[in-house]
Amino acid sequence: MCYLIVFSCWAVQSSNYGKVLVLDGIVQLTDKDECAYQEMIAHLPLCSIESPKNVSSADCFSLLILLLCLRRTSISGLHLCLCF
Repeated sequence: MCYLIVFSCWAVQSSNYGKVLVLDGIVQLTDKDECAYQEMIAHLPLCSIESPKNVSSADCFSLLILLLCLRRTSISGLHLCLCF
C-alpha cells in the first residue's frame, strides 16, 4: 500500500517575525521565537531523565540546542552525528 501525502509549504519574509515557515496554512517556525523552540527541544527531554549524563543529536540545527544542554551540570558528554 502506498500513501501520497502532499503538504503546502511556504517560507516567507515578515517585517515583524523575520523568516516564517508556513505548513498547510499554519505558522510552524519564525525567526523571532526561534529561541523558545530551542529551549523546549533541549529542556523537555532532559527533564524527563533524572540525571542525564550524555546528549546525542543527529542534525546541524542542534548545535545551539547542545549548547543549551551544557547548562546542566550533570552532562558529561555531547555527541553530534552529521550525516551528509
